[in-house]
Amino acid sequence: MIFKKTFLFLGFLVGFLAGPVHATCNEYLADGPNQTYEFSYICNSSSKSLDYQIIRRITEKIDFEFFQFDKRGWNILCTKAVYEDREAFNDCKSFGFKNKTDYKSKVDSAHLLLAIEFDKIDDFYKKRTQYDFVFPNHIEEFNSYGCAVFFSGNNLELLTSASTAYKLGECLLQFELYQTTLLKR
Repeated sequence: MIFKKTFLFLGFLVGFLAGPVHATCNEYLADGPNQTYEFSYICNSSSKSLDYQIIRRITEKIDFEFFQFDKRGWNILCTKAVYEDREAFNDCKSFGFKNKTDYKSKVDSAHLLLAIEFDKIDDFYKKRTQYDFVFPNHIEEFNSYGCAVFFSGNNLELLTSASTAYKLGECLLQFELYQTTLLKR
């Protein structure tokens, strides 16, 4: 009898700790008659092949972002703060040694394209109807974000103008918000 209870408890614990396959994006909004405007996101990767986390907090005066990417590989930590529409700081550091560009798991894959040239970006946008999700929506916006996400089925394509993954925070945040809206349907 003790064996059965222990087995059931361990089964529950393993199932609980494994977590959902989908995005975990929590949104917090404060905007009422007696409150100041405040919006926060805490998003974890929905991908089983690529690990990242984005925390973003926006108030009337401050826009703060914390971005962690690929703890077992690049191990990038980025923080960015904008105060009254002026960048107060923007700092990224990589603490890892394995700078992978291809990630695969049993359920999905991700591919990172670094320092991508405009003609290759254009090729992705020409095929945009083949994707379930694209951010930014237009190729003209790529330079302002420095990144793009193309998602189809279980494949995630991450493009960046930089030679590192530092600029992916905003694009991955938008992708996780998209994944979260799918869960709410």
